[in-house]
Amino acid sequence: MLNAQDLEQLRKLGIREAEVQEQLKSFQDGIPALSIVRPATRGDGIQVLSESSLKNYAELYEKNVERPGRAMKFVPASGEATRMFQVLLKYFHERPEDWMQPDPMVEDFFKHARDFAFFEAWEKALPKGSGDFSERLQEKKILPLLEALLTAKGLDYPAMPKGLLLFHRYGDQARTALEEHWVEAASLVRDATGLCRLHFTVAEAWKDRFASFTKEILPRYENSGLHFSVDFSLQKDSTKTLAVDLQNQPLRDANGQLVFRQAGHGALLANLQELNSDFVFIKNIDNVVPERALPRQILFKKALGGLCYELQKQVFHHLKALHHSPTDPDVLKSAWDFAASEPLRLVEKDVSSLDLAGQGNILLRLLDRPIRVCGMVPNQGEPGGGPFWVKDKRGEAGLQIIESSQVERESEAQQKIFRSATHFNSVDLVCGLKDHAGQNFKLQKFSDPKAGFISQKSKDGMALKALELPGLWNGAMSDWITVFVEVPPETFTPVKTVMDLLRREHQA
Repeated sequence: MLNAQDLEQLRKLGIREAEVQEQLKSFQDGIPALSIVRPATRGDGIQVLSESSLKNYAELYEKNVERPGRAMKFVPASGEATRMFQVLLKYFHERPEDWMQPDPMVEDFFKHARDFAFFEAWEKALPKGSGDFSERLQEKKILPLLEALLTAKGLDYPAMPKGLLLFHRYGDQARTALEEHWVEAASLVRDATGLCRLHFTVAEAWKDRFASFTKEILPRYENSGLHFSVDFSLQKDSTKTLAVDLQNQPLRDANGQLVFRQAGHGALLANLQELNSDFVFIKNIDNVVPERALPRQILFKKALGGLCYELQKQVFHHLKALHHSPTDPDVLKSAWDFAASEPLRLVEKDVSSLDLAGQGNILLRLLDRPIRVCGMVPNQGEPGGGPFWVKDKRGEAGLQIIESSQVERESEAQQKIFRSATHFNSVDLVCGLKDHAGQNFKLQKFSDPKAGFISQKSKDGMALKALELPGLWNGAMSDWITVFVEVPPETFTPVKTVMDLLRREHQA
């Protein structure tokens, strides 16, 4: 299906022909659903830390994070705010006249307009001669008000990335979500030199804006004992995936070029791979709180970091022993006991028939992997994936984060298991990315390429199929050593709609 022009296009993008052929096969064959065994629950895959354990792990993290380069934050921040303002946009474009019709959400939005941190900027963005904000609102003449917020004639908030939106008010000042991540980093990943390292993945169209905003604003948060290193990167061209038509044939543009699309946040595994840090905290751009609510959040994040450090230390101890004495029965028994203990619970069937060298090889495979400790919030009806015991390709049950798209839709039994989840994924992870020799793991090796999904989209009026890579914390990390820890709901404060900013946890 590929001609010489196609191969040259692939070369420029850094995509191997074999990858495209594999993607075409996925479109033809479909993505196989995973086999979930049961939800991970308290005491069965999810740890619940006591207050004393929380403090002990947090202190352990603090003692071991000070070495320069030890820890950093990684924040996916490429998403635009369109869905935040979806209801307002629909209302704005469908209104018959410039006056407020009855709509509970829109009425509530304007009722609390002054409670949004962006209100002052919004008010200043009103076109000259349009009248006072309060007068327009009192008269229910809201066209200029919505225009100033939703379109390029004003703030154009729906088209902007969430990271650059004003989220929280501090007296007569306001902070963006980006700034709140800086503030959190100062308490979480600061090393002995006072350096806090952060990395944000952003959309190409906004990279310069993020960089200039950071250059202008970041010095306000620095002092003689505190400074930041803030980097930005884009999803790599080499992680784009081919688009096909509804007959699974490669889609081409008007110039005959193959059409490639961004492949979802799973593509960020390549960005994560390039970070040089022992421990990386991953958190979404919109999951932030005002500074007053940080202490409890930081306690849990440091505890996750301490647990990750302790597990990594023990894993390294056993790996070094196995490399030194691969057939020593005592070394093997100690490693098996550790692998099977809480919180790892890594098991293999029928190892008793193997010789000592064979058992050692299995232990090396089980333990020599990246580690992630993931915060899981008790399920309160929030959308998103959750923690489950899932059968792997060897038939063993292991812990994974699963999205609804990965579960067989036609199987009521599988759907019932998915609906029975007691916790959901809040995207609150700390990852150990280095092996026992201090080298970065090749993360792609531990990803499941069959864990992506196919969706239907459109381009220039044409229906197409798009392939998303395995999600960053789903299939992209499916073969990591995974530990789940219960964290309280107050550590999860996402902003999915603009009205979420009115929740108590986001107000001053």
